Amino acid sequence: MARALQHEIVWAFRGGYGAVHLVPDLLRAQAAGQPLLIGYSDITVLHACWRVRDWGPAFYGTLAESLTDARQAASLLAALKGEAYDCSSEIEAAARVLRPGTAAAPLFAACLVVLANLCGTAAFPDLRGNILAIEDIDERPYAIDFALHQMWLAGKLDGIAGLLCGSFHHQVAADYGGPTVDEILAGWAERLGVPAICRLPFGHMDDPMVLPAGLPVEMAAHADGSWRLHWSGGQPLVR
Repeated sequence: MARALQHEIVWAFRGGYGAVHLVPDLLRAQAAGQPLLIGYSDITVLHACWRVRDWGPAFYGTLAESLTDARQAASLLAALKGEAYDCSSEIEAAARVLRPGTAAAPLFAACLVVLANLCGTAAFPDLRGNILAIEDIDERPYAIDFALHQMWLAGKLDGIAGLLCGSFHHQVAADYGGPTVDEILAGWAERLGVPAICRLPFGHMDDPMVLPAGLPVEMAAHADGSWRLHWSGGQPLVR
């Protein structure tokens, strides 16, 4: 990891099982400048350390398989080029407003259970004043609720500005009669008193958006079900 931090980009092409083993080294390592981090899933551990160490830009996502007509490629290229990016209910009709409201704040994106497991460690970032974007895979609704409770009881959700919820794909048991993931997330939006949107196309899914961590994001969620996300262009990272 020390060698990787001497480069301009640290890019994880796949999820990073075992990334938590790197925490002690990351919290005391010295980076050459502000290396760009690109990755998702278990790479949430690195995203958290990047934020704690104030190492600068990071993108939650990874390499697109195609550069044509793919939201993954379009969002990543926009971020790398420092260009603005927009997403709305007119384009992504599957997403739903859980709680109306507006927010304009830096974004932090994470795999939910991985982030929750960092509670009680020096690697957990300060999320106050941030829009929190969460997603996960193969987690039952009760596990999602438990992870959110763990962070809330630890005071880690205090002061978040908004909640963006991505893909939470899981196999529903035939005899399950509890709340859906959307219902759990809606309850948390009410408890936290923040605007929230669910079923956004990012995370563990085909052709996911790449989200900019640390850049200001504007979110607007309306009672009529319409919504919009916008982030302005930052410093170009490629030309």
